[in-house]
Amino acid sequence: MNFGTNLICDIGYLEVILFTVLKLFVPMKIILILFASICLISCTEFNFIEVPVLNKTNPIAAPIDTFLIEGEFVPNQVLVKFRDSVSVEKRDSIFTVLSATVNEFIHTKAMKQFGDSTGLYVLDIPLKMNEALAKGKDFKELVYIEPNFIVQPVSTSNDPYYKDNLLWNMGENFGSNASIVWSKGFTGSKKIFVGVLDAGVMIQHEDLVDNMWVNVKDPLNKLDDDRNGLVDDANGWDFDGGNNSVFDGLLDEHGTQVAGVIGALGGNAKGVVGMNWNVSMIPVKFIGSQGGTISNAVKAISYLIQLKMDQQLNLVAINASWGTSAYSHSLLQAIGLAEKADVLLVAAAGNNATSLELSPFYPASFPNANIISVGASTSAGTLASFSSYGVTAVDLVAPGVGIYTTVPSKVLGSAYAAFNGTSLATAHVSGAAALYASIQKKMPSAKLIKAALLDSIVIQTNLKAKVGRAGRLNTANF
Repeated sequence: MNFGTNLICDIGYLEVILFTVLKLFVPMKIILILFASICLISCTEFNFIEVPVLNKTNPIAAPIDTFLIEGEFVPNQVLVKFRDSVSVEKRDSIFTVLSATVNEFIHTKAMKQFGDSTGLYVLDIPLKMNEALAKGKDFKELVYIEPNFIVQPVSTSNDPYYKDNLLWNMGENFGSNASIVWSKGFTGSKKIFVGVLDAGVMIQHEDLVDNMWVNVKDPLNKLDDDRNGLVDDANGWDFDGGNNSVFDGLLDEHGTQVAGVIGALGGNAKGVVGMNWNVSMIPVKFIGSQGGTISNAVKAISYLIQLKMDQQLNLVAINASWGTSAYSHSLLQAIGLAEKADVLLVAAAGNNATSLELSPFYPASFPNANIISVGASTSAGTLASFSSYGVTAVDLVAPGVGIYTTVPSKVLGSAYAAFNGTSLATAHVSGAAALYASIQKKMPSAKLIKAALLDSIVIQTNLKAKVGRAGRLNTANF
């Protein structure tokens, strides 16, 4: 794996003074533009790629040769999208100029159904990334060319000796208040679905097995019974490994953690309980030991959308407890498909303790209306020290410190541990979306679910200037 070249600037003394003065009198957006201009003048090298500073109030993309490569990517591999009506001959001539061979052509049924007529090419190239992007930017036939970026699960820190208030996150005070909803007799529904887009999930865990989705339309018989191009996707699919094994051992801890918060079984006198005692979780693995590629994320999101449409599933949310600093057109468009399919994407703000207005983190920083961006809160109701934040980029916070949840074990049975991270906070919000939907007499739209979550928040003054509406998750008013 490679990293894009960082832009290293030598800003002179006068420039620092200028920046300081401007900061006092000029709005931040203008400062950022001026600061970027100073950096470009002062630097000796830059890379060609579109990585705009983007937040929910600034969804404007810049020209392809303006910004820098930022983020980890697959070496010698790019993603290319052609405009409509480009001839095969012209396409092949562009491949020749790039010295490219087609690794994969992604044009899913969901893409076609929502009007994508050109699909997405994954190309292997012998060129250096800068060289390939510089050549590609000159072709007007391309909508974009970008590296096949790699996303990572939002890292968590393990506290195996955490004992006090193991499930504070489900309770009152500064928790999610899910216990109040349960006390009213609402504990979720197997008719509500959540996509766990992550590493794998230990589907046989004693606290998860009864809430894992089973694809009755494609049982294990070595046939593609549901005709979606995937043989025996009986419990989901592994796009990293290219098979139907959604759990590949102890390395699939992160997805198992997330699933436990969303829907560990309740009322079974075992282990923990999730936001929903009853729910149907669809594990879709695209993150392996080296992270997950954007191309696999695109296929995974499309898979979930197609399941919703083909099987008429009440898929309310896709949980995205992962991210990257790299802006990706391909990922943005895939999330756009989810928006058209009326599915929320709940995204982690990241554990970098930075402002997403200044340092975007994707997909949380994308402007799509179906995205909910989530930071982490503590048992005292404060913003977690590690949590990223942003008034326009982060919608709310949810419990993310000392969260006791499910983890894989070497043998079938129980395993639990406590973790910190915006990954866990994100899972609380995905779980809350499912819990809200299960209470409604009529299946609510993604727009309505998002509005309900944001309208129900508890406003806290200590979150002002950090989080949109200065709020934390509150399910008590569902």
